[in-house]
Amino acid sequence: MCHLSRRHRSCVREVLNLNLDYGVPVGVIGVGGQGSLGIQFTRTLGHPTVTIDNRPEGLQLAGEVPLSLSPQEIVGYNDPYVVSQILNFAGDGGLAAVVVCTDNVEMTGWSLKLLRSKGVCTILGLPTDELRFNASDLVFKESSIIGSIVANPRLVFDMM
Repeated sequence: MCHLSRRHRSCVREVLNLNLDYGVPVGVIGVGGQGSLGIQFTRTLGHPTVTIDNRPEGLQLAGEVPLSLSPQEIVGYNDPYVVSQILNFAGDGGLAAVVVCTDNVEMTGWSLKLLRSKGVCTILGLPTDELRFNASDLVFKESSIIGSIVANPRLVFDMM
């Protein structure tokens, strides 16, 4: 059996708890330990996945995920066309969900721009500063924001 840290179990739990329809597109923002697992679990659950990072090493790590579980798109946050790239990839007005695995305040707030109507933003990163979201992106799209820090070991055991 695979051993996952509490932080990584959180990522597993939140991906499973999104309760998304099969095949809807999901974004994973921030690729480190949690983000790498997030990519693999969203793909395992049948979701087309786009990965976004602002660091070259994060983008490289996303490309090193095993091919059968790798994201269909890897995009740089600093690319001037990143939002249009993601919306074109997702179709239907945007992503059904984003799993935010970074502590970058700006990227976390920006993540709501990628969601379709009634999309879900799950925040796993823990910024040291206050988070800021554009009220229009939240209210007019009827988006939801979920935070999480730990996972139930039984849920992880069932997944393994």
